Amino acid sequence: MFRNPLRDGYNPCTNAAAGETEDYPLRLRTGCALAAPVPVANGPLCAGQTLRLTAPGAPAGATYAWTGPNGFTSTQAAPTVANVTIAAGGTYALTIRQGGCAATATVNVTVAAVPTQPAAFAARRCGPGTVALAPAAPPVGVTYRWYATATAATPLATGATFTTPNLAATTTYYVSAYRTGGGCESTRRAVSATINAPPVATLTAGGATTLCPGASVTLTAANAGTGATYQFRRNGAAIGGATARTYTATQAGPYTVVVTSAGGCAATSAVLTVTVAAAPAAPTITRGLQRADSVVLTSSALTGNQWRLNGAALAGARARTFVVRRGAPTGVYSVVTTNAAGCASAPSAGISVTIMGRAEDAAAAAWSLTPNPVAAADGWLTLSGPALRAPTEARLLDAAGRPVRTVRLKGAGPYRLDVRGLPPGTYLVRIGDALTRRVVVE
Repeated sequence: MFRNPLRDGYNPCTNAAAGETEDYPLRLRTGCALAAPVPVANGPLCAGQTLRLTAPGAPAGATYAWTGPNGFTSTQAAPTVANVTIAAGGTYALTIRQGGCAATATVNVTVAAVPTQPAAFAARRCGPGTVALAPAAPPVGVTYRWYATATAATPLATGATFTTPNLAATTTYYVSAYRTGGGCESTRRAVSATINAPPVATLTAGGATTLCPGASVTLTAANAGTGATYQFRRNGAAIGGATARTYTATQAGPYTVVVTSAGGCAATSAVLTVTVAAAPAAPTITRGLQRADSVVLTSSALTGNQWRLNGAALAGARARTFVVRRGAPTGVYSVVTTNAAGCASAPSAGISVTIMGRAEDAAAAAWSLTPNPVAAADGWLTLSGPALRAPTEARLLDAAGRPVRTVRLKGAGPYRLDVRGLPPGTYLVRIGDALTRRVVVE
């Protein structure tokens, strides 16, 4: 007898008798026809982006079971993971079920770290031209992208460095770090290609640039503004300590000044040449025959003479000869000569001149002094000459005009002046009111 336990509620384990045979229906499955899914993930991804998982072609009505790294699970058909991290990278598995059948497949997801924004840097040049922008070298696997603006879609160039086109003014560019393998790009950093204007370097002289020995001229650099520095050079070499805007030149040579602006741009002035002319040699004076009322002094220099009395210039006395006439001041005459460059010589040796107005003075001027030079060790200077009609003093004067020895003259002499103990030097002998000639004490 056939019983259908599913329909009749008959339980053979409790109702069938021993040796009883029962018949049961049997339904056979020949196999599952559910195809394996094809999971898809967007990527590769950069850290911080959104992961999107899908299974296109999965049958309608199927159920989904996703698993993945970092404890990820989902039963959605197309789950997403926002703001992914490096830990989210790896293998994701999808199992679909339908009508008691199941199928599983996997997909690999790559998450790369976002490169660090390039470090700040600056580049500049002096004057118009190209500027090489070269930040610190990027890490391995990272390069730089260069943009004209902060939001430009297409980079101007890709590479570790970027050379700008010719620039006439300061221009801002933007650079990002780009991971070549994962396509991740950092935020952009503004980079300034600075164009600094070079300074204007000019050098002027505060006077004549042809100098006499011992003279100087002040050289001045044009003001290059706040923060500028200066360096004077002679013959192309820097002059130690000459770093102010002015320099006092005393030596001959070509001078320049290097001016460096606050922006670091340098410029060199044109050459300014200083010449030092040689001074003429000190002239000598030839004394002509002394007459009763005058004496003629002649300079060895043909031109450029200036006669002096007691060291002071005599107005208008510029000829080669100078006549000392009766009534002229008593003193020491000398001459200085000036050459075409305006340089003056040292004064000549002085010569004492006095014009006698009396017969006694004329006679005194004719006296001789021997020996000359005289040695202080010998002790005596001998004075000889024509007779004087009245007693007269002979005085030995030092270089300052102070009397150091005196002897009274009466008659023709000879007389002696004591020079013992006098320091060596040049002295003058005055007989009466006349200064005769120099005497050298050795």
